[in-house]
Amino acid sequence: MTLDGARHQPSEPLAGATRLADGYAVAALLRSEAPAAFEFFCRAPLPFQHVAGDVHVSATRPVFTLDRVSGDVVEFCYNETDRAPLDTLSFDDVAAFYEHEGALRRAIGRLERSVRLQPSEAIVVDNRRVMHGRFGFSGKRHLIGCYLTADDWRSRLRVLRRRAAGE
Repeated sequence: MTLDGARHQPSEPLAGATRLADGYAVAALLRSEAPAAFEFFCRAPLPFQHVAGDVHVSATRPVFTLDRVSGDVVEFCYNETDRAPLDTLSFDDVAAFYEHEGALRRAIGRLERSVRLQPSEAIVVDNRRVMHGRFGFSGKRHLIGCYLTADDWRSRLRVLRRRAAGE
């Protein structure tokens, strides 16, 4: 989970706006309109990395993770900016990636929405479901971010439910 709060004064209509796309909806769209792309992004382990200063985070995973029992999408992980060289893929899968990437990007584009946070407003984002970013702008912005794991979130929810039930 990500919690972002922002203060900014951009002059352009979309400048600084938060961009959001529901990964589960992206998966549903691909599953119905581009099933080969959906299948590829469910099985192909894509490498991602973020390198900045003293930080070097890396992960390798499919874009969509399915529940083993229901087949429902339970995770969406995609970040064009942090995609690493495709050295985790076979030669044929590299070609398949480029064949199917356009369908993924078009689905994201069709489903993307934007919202402008006003001073004192915040947004909570499930990083394993929602693709998020911001439009650029020139001007000042003060952004505060916070990360919680899904386990932390669920743990707190269980504790609050127990308290509400008088336990």
